Amino acid sequence: MNLAEKSTIHLKKTPSVSLTSVQPELMKILGDINSDFTRADEDEEIIVKAMSDYWVVGKKSDQRELYVILNQKNSNLIEVNGEH
Repeated sequence: MNLAEKSTIHLKKTPSVSLTSVQPELMKILGDINSDFTRADEDEEIIVKAMSDYWVVGKKSDQRELYVILNQKNSNLIEVNGEH
């Protein structure tokens, strides 16, 4: 089993921001998508637009998962689906 992990989330230590630069709302969405993937037996793709206008994309294929957070406030679902 390959448990490789790669991230471009940069850690910050400032009084106004927690340890990661990802907003709590987005972390909750990532957790919810991961939970959905855990329950699903099939390959799956989930795209969510957050209240903060970020797009969160999750893909599951075999035993691999990919998560992408896009900051494209004026994008629609078709544009986001074509970009990732």
